[in-house]
Amino acid sequence: MPAKLSMCSQTQRRLAAASFAVLCLLSLACHERFADDTASKKVEKNIANSPSSNKLEYSDVLRQSRLPNVHTTEVRLKTVQHWKRELLIPASRMSNLLVLVLTQDESSWGRNEQDASFRTLDSFLDLIASTRHPFDRMSLGVLTSSQSSFGNMKEVVEKANFRKSHIIYHPGFGTTAGRGERHDDATQRERRRSIARLRNYLMLRTLDSEEHVIWMDADVYWLPAGIIQKMIQQSYMISGTSSCQTGIITARCVQAGNSNYDRNAWLGPRLEPSAAQLYPARASDAFVPQPTQETKFMDQLVKDTGDDDLVSLDSVGGTILYMNSESIRQGLNFPTYYAVGTKWNSTEGYDGIETEGVCYIAKTLGYGCYGLGGTWVVKHTDG
Repeated sequence: MPAKLSMCSQTQRRLAAASFAVLCLLSLACHERFADDTASKKVEKNIANSPSSNKLEYSDVLRQSRLPNVHTTEVRLKTVQHWKRELLIPASRMSNLLVLVLTQDESSWGRNEQDASFRTLDSFLDLIASTRHPFDRMSLGVLTSSQSSFGNMKEVVEKANFRKSHIIYHPGFGTTAGRGERHDDATQRERRRSIARLRNYLMLRTLDSEEHVIWMDADVYWLPAGIIQKMIQQSYMISGTSSCQTGIITARCVQAGNSNYDRNAWLGPRLEPSAAQLYPARASDAFVPQPTQETKFMDQLVKDTGDDDLVSLDSVGGTILYMNSESIRQGLNFPTYYAVGTKWNSTEGYDGIETEGVCYIAKTLGYGCYGLGGTWVVKHTDG
């Protein structure tokens, strides 16, 4: 009997020791989670309290952040390489915003307006930091078609504590145009078809649980304070003149000497091909989609509007573009063909490719397209 009691006591001691070890581990995990959350909130508070007149750069965010645990992976899918870096932080700090940008190579970032020096990914991250949206609540996705840029981008982004970071190398689809020829009519169909395919690839490979997606041109160099927050706020509104949810939002884009750079954002009728032009239009670039005299662009639409207003659009551009993530999960994408005017026995219509076709699809899903009214504007580089 004493032997049995001794064996029982030994078992109880082991169970007690194991229970104590588990409690210690749980206590340590809770402490680390609390520390991570506290550090993140402290960073947000420091950023929010910094003077609005001071330029906030992503290096400032790094200095204010304690280095979290990270998980980095890189996978190769045929000719595509996908590098991903993710912060291992509490679920309560999940990212709610995904920022996406397409680049061809290092030249895609454009030049600085002040001294014509070349901009870089660092310049773009400074621009993102100036929005004052916390990096640890934001995911970033960048696609490049340059192998050397892919390597450089990984090194840069590895220092920035985005909730999730995606750098993708994709060789493209064989259709490229130099920066000087990118707006030529002769290149538009195939160039924009290729861009649409790359946009869809980047968007579908990177979107996870984020609620909001912001597309930006790589060569947009200035954003007004609060524009991303305003787009997110407006995305929950329903227009008083439409039953459509505000699923897609853009803003007026200016360039030196050009008060309306992005002419893909418009409202109103477009030029349609005649019956004789219709077949050639579907088969080649003989017909070029054009506005009519009744088509209105953003600089006209925002007149006499306030900063809290939205203006309806039939088409959007991609210089800065908000998309409701739920609409993407329901099938919204960038058409890789002219969606307007298609027929069952043809693969091409005559208008509505890439960003100009997004609203055409969105309306069938119950989402509307809008532009920010009032003084909201982003600035695009010249070169």
